[in-house]
Amino acid sequence: MAQYIMLLHQGDFDFSGHSPKDMQAVVAKYGKWPQELGQAGKLIGGYFVIEAESLNEAVEISKSCPHIDYDGPIELREIDKH
Repeated sequence: MAQYIMLLHQGDFDFSGHSPKDMQAVVAKYGKWPQELGQAGKLIGGYFVIEAESLNEAVEISKSCPHIDYDGPIELREIDKH
Protein backbone atom coordinates (compact mmCIF):
# COMPACT_ATOMS: atom_id res chain seq x y z
CA MET A 1 0.00 0.00 0.00
CA ALA A 2 1.34 3.44 -0.92
CA GLN A 3 1.68 6.33 1.49
CA TYR A 4 0.78 9.92 0.59
CA ILE A 5 1.58 13.09 2.46
CA MET A 6 -1.14 15.74 2.61
CA LEU A 7 0.11 19.30 2.59
CA LEU A 8 -2.56 21.81 3.62
CA HIS A 9 -2.00 25.24 2.11
CA GLN A 10 -3.48 28.50 3.35
CA GLY A 11 -6.63 29.24 1.41
CA ASP A 12 -8.53 32.47 0.83
CA PHE A 13 -11.09 31.78 3.55
CA ASP A 14 -11.35 34.67 6.01
CA PHE A 15 -11.86 33.50 9.59
CA SER A 16 -11.84 37.04 11.05
CA GLY A 17 -15.64 37.26 11.08
CA HIS A 18 -16.07 34.01 13.02
CA SER A 19 -17.09 34.07 16.65
CA PRO A 20 -15.06 32.14 19.23
CA LYS A 21 -17.84 29.53 19.26
CA ASP A 22 -17.61 29.17 15.46
CA MET A 23 -13.82 28.79 15.70
CA GLN A 24 -14.20 26.09 18.35
CA ALA A 25 -16.45 24.20 15.92
CA VAL A 26 -13.80 24.51 13.18
CA VAL A 27 -11.08 23.22 15.50
CA ALA A 28 -13.32 20.35 16.62
CA LYS A 29 -14.01 19.44 12.98
CA TYR A 30 -10.28 19.29 12.21
CA GLY A 31 -9.67 17.26 15.38
CA LYS A 32 -12.37 14.72 14.55
CA TRP A 33 -11.13 14.14 11.01
CA PRO A 34 -7.73 12.55 11.87
CA GLN A 35 -9.37 10.45 14.59
CA GLU A 36 -11.75 8.98 12.03
CA LEU A 37 -8.91 8.27 9.60
CA GLY A 38 -6.88 6.67 12.38
CA GLN A 39 -9.74 4.41 13.35
CA ALA A 40 -10.07 3.37 9.70
CA GLY A 41 -6.34 2.56 9.58
CA LYS A 42 -5.69 5.27 6.96
CA LEU A 43 -3.69 7.75 9.04
CA ILE A 44 -0.09 7.16 10.03
CA GLY A 45 0.28 10.38 12.02
CA GLY A 46 2.25 13.59 12.37
CA TYR A 47 1.95 15.23 8.96
CA PHE A 48 -1.29 13.81 7.66
CA VAL A 49 0.42 10.83 6.12
CA ILE A 50 -2.30 8.60 4.74
CA GLU A 51 -2.22 5.11 3.26
CA ALA A 52 -4.11 4.45 0.06
CA GLU A 53 -4.11 1.83 -2.68
CA SER A 54 -3.78 4.53 -5.36
CA LEU A 55 -3.61 8.26 -5.96
CA ASN A 56 -7.32 8.16 -6.76
CA GLU A 57 -8.08 6.69 -3.32
CA ALA A 58 -5.80 9.28 -1.68
CA VAL A 59 -7.73 12.03 -3.49
CA GLU A 60 -11.02 10.59 -2.23
CA ILE A 61 -9.69 10.49 1.35
CA SER A 62 -8.46 14.09 1.07
CA LYS A 63 -11.93 15.21 -0.02
CA SER A 64 -13.17 14.39 3.48
CA CYS A 65 -10.66 16.78 5.09
CA PRO A 66 -12.32 19.84 6.68
CA HIS A 67 -9.70 22.01 4.98
CA ILE A 68 -11.83 21.76 1.81
CA ASP A 69 -14.74 23.48 3.60
CA TYR A 70 -12.60 26.59 4.09
CA ASP A 71 -11.24 26.89 0.52
CA GLY A 72 -7.90 25.45 1.61
CA PRO A 73 -5.88 23.84 -1.15
CA ILE A 74 -4.55 20.34 -0.44
CA GLU A 75 -1.49 18.96 -2.15
CA LEU A 76 -0.92 15.20 -2.27
CA ARG A 77 2.46 13.64 -2.92
CA GLU A 78 3.35 9.98 -2.93
CA ILE A 79 6.14 9.18 -0.50
CA ASP A 80 9.10 7.42 -2.12
CA LYS A 81 9.97 4.35 -0.07
CA HIS A 82 13.59 4.35 -1.25
